[in-house]
Amino acid sequence: MITRWVFHDCGENIKNNARSYWEKKQQRLERLASVIPKNEKSLRMVLYFHEKRVKQFEARAIMEVPGRSLTVLASDMELSAALDILIDLLVIKKEFAGAGR
Repeated sequence: MITRWVFHDCGENIKNNARSYWEKKQQRLERLASVIPKNEKSLRMVLYFHEKRVKQFEARAIMEVPGRSLTVLASDMELSAALDILIDLLVIKKEFAGAGR
């Protein structure tokens, strides 16, 4: 699956940690979407780091598969927790929508 990242107010360390952590999590999504050809699915990841108000990560994912767009949003004070919530929501939404079936 092609994954593209967009970062807002994230330092290099946050960017690298997010990519590395997500790479491990994405395998779960890849297995679920394995029936869809690799070149027909893509994932756009957007990560915001809100440091001025409350230190919080906001993560968005838009998964494009033939005929569908699945969009989810998660936020948490910890990067790993925000990404964990995001993958869980993507999996649930994909299963519910029946994308790729």
